[in-house]
Amino acid sequence: MTYQLPTLEQYLAPVAGIQSVHADHQRTVTRYLEAHRRIDFAVDHASRAADFDRTAEENKYLRAEEKWHDRACELEAQLPQREIANAWKRLTAALGVK
Repeated sequence: MTYQLPTLEQYLAPVAGIQSVHADHQRTVTRYLEAHRRIDFAVDHASRAADFDRTAEENKYLRAEEKWHDRACELEAQLPQREIANAWKRLTAALGVK
C-alpha cells in the first residue's frame, strides 16, 4: 500500500472561503493562512522524504518551511489579534479539526 500526500492545491483549498473580520485585512489574512498551509505542506513532505532517506528532497522542503515561516511571521505582525484569532478559528473549522 502506498500513501499519496495531498498536493499543494489541496492544502491551500480550505483557505479560499475564509473571511476576515474587517474587509481591509482580507488580503493579509488570506496570505497569512496560505503561508501557514504552505508550512504544513513542507513539513509533511520533508517528513515523508526523511522516511525514505531522501536527504536532498528533505532539505528542499525544510528550506521551504523556514521561508514560509518567516513570511507568516511578517504577515502576523501586520494583523490585529482579533483577525488572527478569527482566521485560526475559521481555518480549523474548514479543516474539520475539533
